[in-house]
Amino acid sequence: MQIFGRAGRPQFDKSGEGIIITTHDKLAYYLRLLTSQLPIESQFISSLKDNLNAEVALGTVANVKEACAWLGYTYLFIRMKMNPLAYGIGWDEVIADPSLSLKQRALVTDAACALDKAKMMRFDEKSGNFYCTELGRIASHFYIHYSSVETYNEKLRRHMNDSEVIDMVAHSSEFENIVVREEEQSELEMLARTCPLEVKGGPSNKHGKVSILIQVIAYVSPKQKILRKLEERGADLDRLQEMQDKDIGALIRYAPGGRLVKQYVGYFPSVQLSASVSPITRTVLKVDLLITPDFVWKDRFHGAAERWWILVEDSENDHIYHSELFTLTKRMTRGEPQKLSFTLPIFEPHPPQYYIRAVSDFWLHAEALYTVSFQNLALPETFHVLYHTDNNVLLGAPTGSGKTISAELAMLHLFNTQPDMKVIYIAPLKAIVRERMNDWRKRLVSQLGKEMVEMTGDYTPDLMALLSADIIISTPEKWDGISRNWHSRSYVTKVHYFRWDL
Repeated sequence: MQIFGRAGRPQFDKSGEGIIITTHDKLAYYLRLLTSQLPIESQFISSLKDNLNAEVALGTVANVKEACAWLGYTYLFIRMKMNPLAYGIGWDEVIADPSLSLKQRALVTDAACALDKAKMMRFDEKSGNFYCTELGRIASHFYIHYSSVETYNEKLRRHMNDSEVIDMVAHSSEFENIVVREEEQSELEMLARTCPLEVKGGPSNKHGKVSILIQVIAYVSPKQKILRKLEERGADLDRLQEMQDKDIGALIRYAPGGRLVKQYVGYFPSVQLSASVSPITRTVLKVDLLITPDFVWKDRFHGAAERWWILVEDSENDHIYHSELFTLTKRMTRGEPQKLSFTLPIFEPHPPQYYIRAVSDFWLHAEALYTVSFQNLALPETFHVLYHTDNNVLLGAPTGSGKTISAELAMLHLFNTQPDMKVIYIAPLKAIVRERMNDWRKRLVSQLGKEMVEMTGDYTPDLMALLSADIIISTPEKWDGISRNWHSRSYVTKVHYFRWDL
């Protein structure tokens, strides 16, 4: 209520506004306070020890006399003189000591003795002088309550492990208002499993809850410098995964931290994606997706399972054609890649590609992307007829859809079944003839042990080259010239596979 009475700025404003939010059962109490029906008493006695310690640590109070003068300026002393009974002062004491100087000195002396017992200051009762200690100065600077210091003095031992120290701190009076709520239990239990130290008493009591919160926050604090250096140097996760321990240590200028950072980067969930696509109909595709875990599983971070959303999007990221939740367990990370099969719609005209994205349901920036190209979409439909039969085929497909590979499949079928027969490949332009010669010379001819010749206006092979050739690549004009008398030319009659590229 003292703070409420300071609403506005008294030295500048004529009025101020304040809002009290309280429960209905306390409404009448605050109304009586605001209308002066009930006097507002001081609560300073409960924190007298803390405030006296602060004054001693600051140097403004050095003895009992100065402490009594300091106490005389407080609202507590004013109310003590106006309503002594409320502060345990009887009428006989008031009659014997109207100024209440003896009571004032008694309060200061009792507080000083308590602080001396708690080793927060030294009190010489003969001289009345106060001497600040390091413990009292620390308590003042960090706002540690006297009751908390008492708890530390009682529980602190020479040999304590980290878990016991944190449990001792959890009993501090600063945390007395913390309560354990039933709806928090599941989350507290999850956090307790991630704590590096044992939680004394478990998460079901308030001291255990405080211990969990301290560990969760304090565990990050020593890593702040390392994280800040990584952020300043722009070291993202992909870069850290490629770097070695020594390189990371040099990057953050802390050699031992390099191994630690590399270890924790390995714990970050990541997966590798690969997929095969086959058309079922002109408008439906079947996708077989392989998911390969690419991280080190640790129960402390990953628990029993990691969930990933599998999304399939169009090239413009405007539509999601498929979504499903995939659950990855620890056992799956040790075995073969996991396979998912699903169907997708495909529309005319065919898009250049679809994007398959795996997004972690729990970890930020844990994503994987795979691009499904539709360039060779015609191959599954034409493979059987090209590789297993001698039927004539009219293949109409756009550029980059696999027409050249289709020709190669038919050639392989011919060489497997009738190795003595010839292949004729007609290209519309000399540049395409030259391109095909260079490509097949590297990929096919040397591996298959076949001969290949070129027939264009710039180059005409001799008869022996044509007779020994297994593959003849020609322009339409040159082939028209030599095929007119095909009855008398054996290299023409041996042609079994004729490919015309329009």
